Amino acid sequence: MPEGSIALDVWGRAAEAGSRKYRFERGDVLFGKIRPYFHKVVVAPVDGICSTDAIVIRPRRPDLFGMTVGTVSSVPFVAHAVQTSQGTKMPRANWGVLERYAVPEPPQQLLARFNDYMVDFVSLIHSLVATSRSLRATRDLLLPRLISGEVDVSELDIDVGELVS
Repeated sequence: MPEGSIALDVWGRAAEAGSRKYRFERGDVLFGKIRPYFHKVVVAPVDGICSTDAIVIRPRRPDLFGMTVGTVSSVPFVAHAVQTSQGTKMPRANWGVLERYAVPEPPQQLLARFNDYMVDFVSLIHSLVATSRSLRATRDLLLPRLISGEVDVSELDIDVGELVS
């Protein structure tokens, strides 16, 4: 999981997650509980499974999605996770403690507006992640063929404009 970003753009296979796993759904918040000071908090772009070294957080109601993402990825929440973590060499956040983190609930109209904003924001992030992964896969497929000469683009009329200068 990336540090300080809610965008997850790299993931592996189930076998790489070790023996114990948690199931998560697209839109769940995943909180890296080992060494919480690394601030590893993402919103899942796909359904999947993860190691038990991540806490899977799902809002109790759909209208609390934005508030959940905003709270769990906030610096104060992560700081609270760090302060209450257990262990010295590899401190671990404790969900039993974190779930009691006090969050004031704003008026319904404000909550709804914020939730709509966050749903759109996270949807855009997930769309950009999918595009980036697709472009990366295309590059990885084409680049070796271009370098080896298997694919010839010398006859294509490609306008590179300002890229050449």
